Amino acid sequence: MFKNMTVGKKIMCGIGIVLLFLVIVWVISFFGMGKTVDNAREVIYGNELDALMTQREVDHLNWVKQVTAFLTDDNVTELKVEIDDHQCGFGKWLFSDARKDAESNVNGLDSILKAIEDPHYKLHQSAEHIKKVFQQADVALPGIIAAREIDHHNWANAVKDVFLLNKPEIKVQTDHTRCGLGKWITGDGRTAYGQGSDEFKRAFDEMVHSHKNLHESVVDVIDEYRPVHLGLSGLLLGRLLDHKNWAEKVSEAIIDGDSTLGGVQTDPERCAFGKFLASEEYYEYAKDFPKFKEAMDAAKEPHNHLHESAVKITRALKSAEGRSRAEKIYKEQTLVALEKVGHHFHEAITAEEELLKANHKSKKLFNEKTIPFLHETIEHLGGMKTAAEHALAGAKEANRIFAEVTAVQLHEVQKLLADARDRVK
Repeated sequence: MFKNMTVGKKIMCGIGIVLLFLVIVWVISFFGMGKTVDNAREVIYGNELDALMTQREVDHLNWVKQVTAFLTDDNVTELKVEIDDHQCGFGKWLFSDARKDAESNVNGLDSILKAIEDPHYKLHQSAEHIKKVFQQADVALPGIIAAREIDHHNWANAVKDVFLLNKPEIKVQTDHTRCGLGKWITGDGRTAYGQGSDEFKRAFDEMVHSHKNLHESVVDVIDEYRPVHLGLSGLLLGRLLDHKNWAEKVSEAIIDGDSTLGGVQTDPERCAFGKFLASEEYYEYAKDFPKFKEAMDAAKEPHNHLHESAVKITRALKSAEGRSRAEKIYKEQTLVALEKVGHHFHEAITAEEELLKANHKSKKLFNEKTIPFLHETIEHLGGMKTAAEHALAGAKEANRIFAEVTAVQLHEVQKLLADARDRVK
């Protein structure tokens, strides 16, 4: 058939065949290029989606790092992370139309993204729970406060021991800034205060006030305190009564004309008072009680005269003048000397009574001022300790939440994000 065609037809037929071939080539090229473009777009979209999920995973690792710093770094005092699972970078994408596009373009992605919603929600909620219960806490703080409580119980007991044992003076710290608690208040206590809860700060402020009053109150107690001499007043009254009885015997002997004077002691060094003046007991009383020593020194001379008068009376009763002379000596010497001895004894007794009054006043100030301030201080320290223990409990609970919820849910979110990335790839 081709042989029978004219040259013109053959040329036209050849041209047609060439054109048809060109059309076929063009069609093949057109559809092949379109598929290449589609493939390129798919790769770009997949890479963008993979990069987004990778970044969101990094975001959550940084988010957890901030939570960790809040729990472990004393310098981080506020938890500044996104708590709403819809508002973090991943959450905004997860609940947007972009997610729907991804699910429509990647087979099987929808089930993975659905599965990630719950752990992602729990992850963010764990931060809210941590923020609610966590308090910065010092593990050693309750023990430190307890030690300061014991210090002040011992401080008060030291004052009580002075009263109980009748010690010469009260030696306790009166400067509230120099005791163990005072030094802590102006040192490490400032840090504890800055990190403490409102409950801790309130108890701390009240403690500082009562602690200052506590130490200041004992200044008056110390100023008023005087050691007393137990049994001294009774001893002096006893020796004075001895000499009154002695004088009565002398008087009776004069009336009876008995020159032996009923056997009364005429040696001033051998009567009970004379022996007392020479005793170690007298020395102990006199060494720290100047008014007593002064009175006793003044009593020695009339005491000697008192006993000397008895010797004179004995002589008088044996003399011609007899009773009348003895009565004269008794009135003018014995009774006068006895009165002087009694006067000096009463001076010593009065001085002891003044000590007793000062001692009693000191005890009263201690019981009515110092002890109430001690109770207040101990009560506020107890409040601080309770608050510190609450903080420890809160820190412990926050760390439990982090370990049992935050870390677990982060792991689950990471796992599902890895699954999603695998699906995208």
